Amino acid sequence: MKKKIIIFDLADTLLELEPSPQKTIRRYFKKKYNIDLNENNIRKSLIFLSNIFHYSSVKIKKNESKKEFYLNYNNHLLNMIGVSHVCNPEEIYQQILSQKSHWVKKEGVSK
Repeated sequence: MKKKIIIFDLADTLLELEPSPQKTIRRYFKKKYNIDLNENNIRKSLIFLSNIFHYSSVKIKKNESKKEFYLNYNNHLLNMIGVSHVCNPEEIYQQILSQKSHWVKKEGVSK
């Protein structure tokens, strides 16, 4: 029997957010706290945490649940990048929401 369904993992595989969360976080810390974080370290931390805390837009539908998930996620992120004493998870959550990021094809992905 032939398979008739193909499932693609789009988020951070074929597509990426623009501006990226790491760019948004780096700019925020530079502007608000005059702290120049390494964007690559933020990106590595985000990847690491995404492998531990799996976000599912299928399972997490309510805005309240989404916020709760990301506040926990951001708490761990801030600890990993060493700035939890400077900023709280809510600030990062609000900053990323305010960016109105959109999905774009990753470099190297053809039409």
